[in-house]
Amino acid sequence: MVIAGTITTKMAPRVKRLWDQMPEPKWSIAMGSCAISGDFYRNLYSVVPGVDTFMPVDVYVPAVRRTPKG
Repeated sequence: MVIAGTITTKMAPRVKRLWDQMPEPKWSIAMGSCAISGDFYRNLYSVVPGVDTFMPVDVYVPAVRRTPKG
């Protein structure tokens, strides 16, 4: 399962249920800083501060942010 983007508290139980329904062998990949830590939205009441708070994560792929030059 690839998790990309911000996970809200309303969406978390659905993602967890999908994870539980997947057959073995299964792996999860948290892709981007929003999925890994909640990024800019982590302090909002409706955002989960990282997908690993409610399900196991096998691989973390952090996002690389590039700022425009000039």
